Amino acid sequence: MTLQRSDLEAIPRLGWAETPTPVLAVRELATLWRLGWFGIKCDELTAPLFGGSKVRKLDFALASKPLANARHWATAGAVGSGHLVATAAAAELRGAQLHAALFWEPLSYGVRDSLAFTASHAHRLSFYRNRASLAAFAWPVLLGRHWQGAAVIAPGGSTPHGTLGMVRAGLELGEQIRAGLLPLPERVYVALGSGGSAVGLAIGLGLAEVACEVRAVYTVEPQLTPMRRLLALQRATLALLAQHGVRGPAPRPLVLVQGHLGQGYGVATTESQAMRQLLVEKGFSGDDVYTGKALAGLQADAMQRPPGPPPAWLFWNTVRRAGELPSSAQWHARLPAWLLHRLDPQPKGPLRSRRGVLAGATALALLAARSLTAARWDAWHGRVLGAGAAATMAAAAEALLEPAPDATTLREVAVAVETYMAGVPVPMQREVAALLAVIEHGLPGIAPFSQASRADRLARLLRLRDVGGPVVDLWNGIRDLAMLGFWQLPSSWIELDYPGPMVPATPRPRRDSYDRLTAPRGALPPGLERW
Repeated sequence: MTLQRSDLEAIPRLGWAETPTPVLAVRELATLWRLGWFGIKCDELTAPLFGGSKVRKLDFALASKPLANARHWATAGAVGSGHLVATAAAAELRGAQLHAALFWEPLSYGVRDSLAFTASHAHRLSFYRNRASLAAFAWPVLLGRHWQGAAVIAPGGSTPHGTLGMVRAGLELGEQIRAGLLPLPERVYVALGSGGSAVGLAIGLGLAEVACEVRAVYTVEPQLTPMRRLLALQRATLALLAQHGVRGPAPRPLVLVQGHLGQGYGVATTESQAMRQLLVEKGFSGDDVYTGKALAGLQADAMQRPPGPPPAWLFWNTVRRAGELPSSAQWHARLPAWLLHRLDPQPKGPLRSRRGVLAGATALALLAARSLTAARWDAWHGRVLGAGAAATMAAAAEALLEPAPDATTLREVAVAVETYMAGVPVPMQREVAALLAVIEHGLPGIAPFSQASRADRLARLLRLRDVGGPVVDLWNGIRDLAMLGFWQLPSSWIELDYPGPMVPATPRPRRDSYDRLTAPRGALPPGLERW
């Protein structure tokens, strides 16, 4: 039996995205790409939250536990994220407070405007220089249900509940096709980021018995949203539907399209900029990061299509509405110095290189070390890190990791860093020793770093992060060492659902066939005997 949107009404939602968004035919592009029909599904016209497909996801996600009754939310995204814009607007509409964790992305079309809105309307902001830094130091906002006392909204809203919003969108399109508002499309193209839109459409179009193929164009690195992850989300969403008595035909085929990402997530390509400009010229909303790359994938497929009857294709525009977003005149004041520098780069000062900063700071630290004594560890026998350096490393890890590890774990972090550093070149060992000396004795404060309070240690490190310029490399170095040490510990793997190395408990016996391939002891490779 063909399902409709009304069949999902038993599942809690907020009641947003009530009016179907229109599908508009674009004859000029159909002619350009040799298609029998081409149309655009205009999700920028959803309401509220300034439009976009995020409205559909938040409609269900914010009505589910634990978000339904939470007054403090947390979520993550790039500085120009449409997801952060929609979530910040939703928080104001629902009377909640949003903690937004932002990471850097290049300044493509619309990024500054989105950042201004998020900085103006989020209750609390945390900034990270890249996705790796966010994943290392704020992983609960990516993988958990709570972060710093707030209920987490998954990045992109791509949870099973959030995906239901796009399932309902697929049913909506099925109703429009049956009403004769558009022909049956052979393919539906959509941008692939966190994956909820593509998975939801494949399920919804299947339930609506729309015989088409969903083509999802990668706008993030394929390693972040591989097919196995999409299938896991599909299974979880189908199970959620089944819990509410919603069952029907299988999801439509989901085809993943690569080759249009460019240099990486958030980096515009020449093709994506051209496609965004084309959308804008035709009166639609667009961006360089998602819709531009997805439409570039559609165009490439159209140009390579083999001869045959011209098909009908549909493009699903997921971006928010065009136009400037309301923001505070003082929104810049909420940004750290390094981010302001990236938004408006200034010429570098006299400190031009990491090594220059490190050398100068080391000299100051060694002078200070004559009168200040770092905390020492008993029975420490490191080859690279001395007892004082090990204590500094542990103190930095305690300040940076959330929640703070116990003393045993902190010592294990220092041991892991020591073990790793024993295998790197001597010049790098010296740089690390100098870095730890700077952290211990060269940062402003009354007490040496390892003897200060945890809050004071974190504040000192964050000041390094916010100074900007080459000084930031001091922050990057100590942060990366803490991450390297902590994630080597088997006790930390449970947070990542990592079961550990897949090796047998006992060594496997050597086979005779392998023994025959083993060279006698002392033998040289062929051709080297003459040396």
